[in-house]
Amino acid sequence: MWFNPVEVAEAKERDKANSIGSMAEKLQDMKAYSADNKDLAANLGGYVFCGTACTVVGIIFSIIIPIANIFIGVMFVYECPRQYMIPIYLAVAGCVVLIRGLLSMTELYFKPTPETPDEAPPRRMVFKIFDLINGIFLLCWFIAGNFWIFGIYRDHQERDPNQQSFCAGVLYKYAFWSTMAAYIIALLAILICVLVAAVACGYIGISSGRTRGTSTSTSTLQADLGHV
Repeated sequence: MWFNPVEVAEAKERDKANSIGSMAEKLQDMKAYSADNKDLAANLGGYVFCGTACTVVGIIFSIIIPIANIFIGVMFVYECPRQYMIPIYLAVAGCVVLIRGLLSMTELYFKPTPETPDEAPPRRMVFKIFDLINGIFLLCWFIAGNFWIFGIYRDHQERDPNQQSFCAGVLYKYAFWSTMAAYIIALLAILICVLVAAVACGYIGISSGRTRGTSTSTSTLQADLGHV
C-alpha cells in the first residue's frame, strides 16, 4: 500500500490544527468559568498537573517510592555506622509519605458532593490540619536528611563493614540519588508552573487585546452612525 506524502503532510497539519483548536477551546472554557486572572492561572495549573501522566507520577511518589524507602531503610538499618540516621530517615519519610498518600485517596473517596456542578467541593478540616502538619514535618525531615546524607558524601567508605566509617553502598546510593531526584522534580515543577503562568498571561493578553479591539470598533461605528 502506497501513501501520498502530500496527503500524509496534510493529515498531520489537520491533526495539529485540531489539537490546537481543542486547547484553545479548553482555555476559553477556563476563562469563562474563572473569576479573575489568578483563578484562571490556578485552573490552568490544575488542568496541567491533573492529567493522566501526572496522576501516574503522583501514584508512584505516593505509594511505590515510600514503600521502597521503608524497605531499604529497614533492611539496612544497622548497615551504616558512619551515619545511623540515614536508614531511619528513609524509613520514617517513607511511612509519612505513604500515610499522606493513603489519606489523600481516602479524602477523594469521601469527598462531599458540591451543591452546584461548577462549585469546588469543600475540604474537611481534619484533612487540612493533617496536610499542614504533614507538610511542615516532611520539610523539616527532608532538610535534616540532606544534612545526614550530604554530610558524609566524602567521609565514608563502602568496603569494610567492621569500620566505623562504613555505610552500605546500596543504602547510601539510594538515599543520595532519591534526594537528588527530589530536587530535579522540584525544578521541573517550577519550570512547568512558569510555563503555565506564561501561557495564561499570553492568553489573557490576547483576550484583552481582542476585547479592546472590539470596543474600539464598536465606538467607531457608533460615532459614524452619530455623524450620519
